[in-house]
Amino acid sequence: MPLTPNQKIDRAALADLATPSGGGATGRRRAPGTALEATVAAVFAEVLGVESVSVDDDFFAMGGHSLLATRLWSRLRSVLDTEFALRQVLDTPTAAGLAAALEQRTEAAAPRPRLVRKP
Repeated sequence: MPLTPNQKIDRAALADLATPSGGGATGRRRAPGTALEATVAAVFAEVLGVESVSVDDDFFAMGGHSLLATRLWSRLRSVLDTEFALRQVLDTPTAAGLAAALEQRTEAAAPRPRLVRKP
């Protein structure tokens, strides 16, 4: 373990050791295949403060935590102009998985009738 001069764990040096050189857990980077995947990956990168994200990169493995997941959820809701549960971000922490879940939810949702006030 890298230590500071005060004999405490040097978190900055530890983070440098933990970051893989290829960007993802496998070292392979897969580009977004759909517009939705590209949008989700761009928001992942924005929230995590990195240049780019592969659609297979795990949000939490890249340094995400519960507060950043909430920020990601909020940002995606505003960018995509759709409602979905925060739980989906926690259950599917990759851009590809989240995009697939959102697309599946959108296709399964029936159009809601418009409510009209009676005079």
